[in-house]
Amino acid sequence: MIEVLKTLQSIKSIDGKENEKKRVCDYVHSLFENTGFYIERFENEGIYSIVISSKGGRDTDFLFCGHLDVVDADEQTWEFDEDEEFYYGRGTLDMKGSCAVMINVFLDNQKNILNSNKNFALMFTTDEEIGSSRGVNYLINTIGFNADMVYIPDTGAGMNRFLREGKGFLFTEIKISGVESHGCRPWRGKTALDTFVGLYNNLYEIFPRAKGDEDGWFATSVNIGIINGGEAFNKVMGNLTFNLDIRFHPKNSLEEIENKLYSIVDKFENVECNLLHRFGGFSIDDQSEYIKKISGCGSGLLWSRNRGGKRILIQGLKIFCIFDK
Repeated sequence: MIEVLKTLQSIKSIDGKENEKKRVCDYVHSLFENTGFYIERFENEGIYSIVISSKGGRDTDFLFCGHLDVVDADEQTWEFDEDEEFYYGRGTLDMKGSCAVMINVFLDNQKNILNSNKNFALMFTTDEEIGSSRGVNYLINTIGFNADMVYIPDTGAGMNRFLREGKGFLFTEIKISGVESHGCRPWRGKTALDTFVGLYNNLYEIFPRAKGDEDGWFATSVNIGIINGGEAFNKVMGNLTFNLDIRFHPKNSLEEIENKLYSIVDKFENVECNLLHRFGGFSIDDQSEYIKKISGCGSGLLWSRNRGGKRILIQGLKIFCIFDK
């Protein structure tokens, strides 16, 4: 399993490197060749996905879902390292470590899975870090995969925690138009920054900043992750573009959040708002028979420690207690 993690981690499957996203799926494919599992490959607008199942088809009983893409970072973070407690390297926690565990579970329990009357499936995509619209969304809503139970070991709250609710998100690109002029005569132009400052202040009036994690979970948060604008230091900025990430508790509707955003944007004549990705969040039924079985497995279901944790790999995935109960 460690070698699987090392190989997955070494592949720079980041946004913009479609060849690496294909390569990481190629590697997973190679692990399941001639094992008796059904393997299906998908490509959707440069995003590669792979589904491995025991029975084939679109209807699955138990679907284990993960993403093999990661966010880019400094070169040194791509170096794999370990100590007595942790494995380190880009993606070991989010979430190539969990994917390595799920791969190992399927291979180690190959005979039991293939002989079961249930259809077990692994689904790996490569666009989770940029919204999942061409990965999971495509596989579910266009290709038609479905499941009685889906297990996704991908949470910043800790792998030993069962998430009953998940926040929704709204990713947008906002373009502001101004009037360019030379920096020596700024009064002849209209800088896009003035509009940006107005928008910025309005955003935090409508969506106040949270004071901490507990407050933040229930609050609607906004974050501007990317700002691009300007051409020269001595030129009034005529155009500015920024990317906005809004997260909200599932008690709020997606339409409500969108309406609040547009109520801000509509105050400014020179602003264009382009919706990139949207998701309304989720809530899980605590009384589901599968959830009750998970709860009965104890805290060792699947967990890791901070920064990639060795325990996720040493302890493994005690997932099959779900199906024995």
